[in-house]
Amino acid sequence: MTLGAVFAYSIDCQARADKPPAEEDIIFLEAGAIVPFAGDLYPPIRAARMGAAATFCQERIDAKIEHAAKIHRIEIQRVEDKAAIRADADARRLELSQSELDKAQSWDRSPVFVAAVASGITMVAIMVAAAFSGALQGTL
Repeated sequence: MTLGAVFAYSIDCQARADKPPAEEDIIFLEAGAIVPFAGDLYPPIRAARMGAAATFCQERIDAKIEHAAKIHRIEIQRVEDKAAIRADADARRLELSQSELDKAQSWDRSPVFVAAVASGITMVAIMVAAAFSGALQGTL
């Protein structure tokens, strides 16, 4: 009956007592067998699970690193997109403000303003001329 398997530094009890143990030798023991080494005994199913866990450990680490890197790249892209949207909105706001400023500064060049000023000057000139002509008639 098999009791367990030994992973680290085990030797084959019956065949190679003089050969140094290999690190990955698995020794199946019978009930009551005396072993000339110290170590931990695991049932075969547990040993298989440990071996599978060790085999897939690096793959899990690589997968977690890749997952974290993808999340990081997505977060960086999100921040860059958000900054680009803000920059575009700021540029549009600046363009609109500049347009409104140009309109505000060009009020004196509008045809309505020019017509109003010209008519005002004409009316003042007519009134001055009328006042002088009245003043001149009174002195005659």
